[in-house]
Amino acid sequence: MVKNHPIFAKTDYKVAFHNEQIMKDFNEGLKEIKASGLYDKLLSNYIK
Repeated sequence: MVKNHPIFAKTDYKVAFHNEQIMKDFNEGLKEIKASGLYDKLLSNYIK
């Protein structure tokens, strides 16, 4: 599953993982920082 997060202006660049385990680890880490509130704190520094 691919999720887009509009932090920056739209570009043609995409994030891709060539290794499924790395993708799973990334998604798990993202899930953890979202659950802790850190994601929203970081995001608020860039979107005002």
